Amino acid sequence: MIKLRGREVIEIEIDGVDHNDAPDYADAFISGAIWADSGHPLDENDIYKLQDEHPELVYELIWEQ
Repeated sequence: MIKLRGREVIEIEIDGVDHNDAPDYADAFISGAIWADSGHPLDENDIYKLQDEHPELVYELIWEQ
């Protein structure tokens, strides 16, 4: 479970995946996510904060795909 500011975040979307850049995927980033409790999308600032607080998340999600 991924949390930001004490709230669960779901349906995290990744963009910028270039498989020619494997295994680094330096250009990949979180492009969207949803608050589990409200169903509303995270705003741009929360997406940046999510990526800053969970730097391993992008990499993990790429490998899960």
